[in-house]
Amino acid sequence: MKRDYDIVIVGAGPAGSMTAKWAAKNGARVLMVEKRQEIGSPVRCGEGISRAWHDSVGLKLDKKSLAWEVKGAKLVAPNGTPFYLGEKMAGNEVGIVIDRVFFDKQLAREAIKAGADLQLKTSATKL
Repeated sequence: MKRDYDIVIVGAGPAGSMTAKWAAKNGARVLMVEKRQEIGSPVRCGEGISRAWHDSVGLKLDKKSLAWEVKGAKLVAPNGTPFYLGEKMAGNEVGIVIDRVFFDKQLAREAIKAGADLQLKTSATKL
């Protein structure tokens, strides 16, 4: 194992994997460490992402990552009257529900493909 890195990222969740990917793409020697044996498990919160965010970060999601697409929202007033928001009015309510385990693994694979190294079952204890 190499021991000379520019950046060590603790945690291979979405934030860690995306940071590792972009740092490696820009020439940094990157190590990601993940304390668990399997990336994405157990599932954390955040299985819904907005279309605006998805489009802004340029992700190309594998079809296995997609659980379903949200195309609008239904709001119900206190008196029971429903109000529907279509795609244009719904804003961040429009988006994608992802399979979080597969999604996290996909992002980690992209970081590795960009040149980052990954160590599973590894905890950061000191700096």
